[in-house]
Amino acid sequence: MRRFFFRNRQRIRSNAEFTAILRHKCCARDNLCVLYVQVNSLGYPRFGVGVSKKLGPAVVRNRLKRFGREAFRLGQHDIAEEYDYLLIYVAKKPKNSKATVWRDVEFEQVRRSFEKLSDEAAGKWRLQER
Repeated sequence: MRRFFFRNRQRIRSNAEFTAILRHKCCARDNLCVLYVQVNSLGYPRFGVGVSKKLGPAVVRNRLKRFGREAFRLGQHDIAEEYDYLLIYVAKKPKNSKATVWRDVEFEQVRRSFEKLSDEAAGKWRLQER
């Protein structure tokens, strides 16, 4: 049985690492978030999340960060291992019927969005390398 951990070595923390990933501009987006990817040579995926203050108070922003980290933790065995992933929530309201504001976003929406965008962004990176 697989163990689902999110270890410290899998976290992207420093500002330099965030800007390095953003500089490559390889991303996939939907109406909820933008997922940036960059190849790493570590042999395991790493993850970072960014949330703008425009999205709401600290309670809402922290909840979105928790949802992003949990989506990565549960899906890390199903995504490409050679990438760093940076999830950034867009500053617009989510365009779906259930969530009218950011506090109404549910975990399943974030999880589905992360799965779809991770495949799409990794595919874009492979196309860029050619």
